[in-house]
Amino acid sequence: MALGSARVSDRNNFQGDFKQTERQFLFIGHAGKNSGQILYIDQSSDLDDLLGTNSSKMKTAITAAMNNGGQGWTCIAMPQSASGNWRLGFDHAMNEDQVCEAVVITDALDIDPLDYDPAKAELAAMQAAAEQALAEYGRRVVFLTATRPFDPAADAWDEFITDITPAQAGVSAYRVGLLAEIYPGFLGTICGRLCRSDVSLGDSPMRTATGALIGVGSLPADKNGLRYNKSHAKALNDARFTVPVSHSDFAGIYCSDCQLLDVEGGDFQVIEYLRPLDAAARRIRVLALSKIADRSLNSSDASTAAHSAYFMRPITELSRSQTIGNTTIPGALLPPKPGDISITWSNKTDVDIAIQATPYDSPKAIGISIGLNLN
Repeated sequence: MALGSARVSDRNNFQGDFKQTERQFLFIGHAGKNSGQILYIDQSSDLDDLLGTNSSKMKTAITAAMNNGGQGWTCIAMPQSASGNWRLGFDHAMNEDQVCEAVVITDALDIDPLDYDPAKAELAAMQAAAEQALAEYGRRVVFLTATRPFDPAADAWDEFITDITPAQAGVSAYRVGLLAEIYPGFLGTICGRLCRSDVSLGDSPMRTATGALIGVGSLPADKNGLRYNKSHAKALNDARFTVPVSHSDFAGIYCSDCQLLDVEGGDFQVIEYLRPLDAAARRIRVLALSKIADRSLNSSDASTAAHSAYFMRPITELSRSQTIGNTTIPGALLPPKPGDISITWSNKTDVDIAIQATPYDSPKAIGISIGLNLN
């Protein structure tokens, strides 16, 4: 006969929070101090002490990001001894398990109007580095880089646009964003705007309700006195550059979509489509790792139903909206619906899970007709 006993064991159902990779950007570029070091920066950091008292593109970019990042903004910086060493810094960051959403190359993309091949190769190398990080570490990152700053004393707008536009032509790099540095610090400004905690991952930095760009009062004029205008912005935007914009009789300087160098017709031509998908994928990967050789995931109807909800959890969390008064602030994605996940077993040990995520509509070209009612 049994003597009688009771056992209580712990069971981990993986219902806890996930690491917040989003809104953490890694800045890599030349600076005057702490070369080769990994620096953790927040709103209280003294950049002169960390990056040197001399001016540098890294310090300019991080200052602009700090000004536009809002409450709780932080970043990682990896100063380099010379320009062009971004790959060395990136590999070091990955080896040191520095987790980030985006990698910001603060050294200007070297665009030679006589030979665009090196610039195109550099953009392709950034895409390759992002894909390698995904393959080797399971980490999803986006690279952001910029042209040299526009020089109002030496540049004319038509010459500047003609010189930089071919650098992106024919490049397929959906994890790379290229900005036209219309004023010094624009790259950092956009990075800060993308890191704001009061804005969804699914929102475009174009969103005017987020407020004007901080730190720029007006857009520059060229050496001929011609002020940057909508025609210049359109020419660069059509060439897949991210640019600042202004709206007539509407105060402030704003920006275009943060474009990525995806192919025409691709799903990821703007960053607000890629960011929520990456956020969901990071979380789903953790859930998948927890199920390796766990026979509770099997081909039975009960298991399929339970694990459909289990793997859709990140999509559900990212789709949560917030209502304030009569205003609803949408989540990063639309709530999932039946049919957005399928679980298929190809054999006894290999299972394929397909998940669909749907972004919200976003009004970027608003047409309004006004007519009279004479009755």
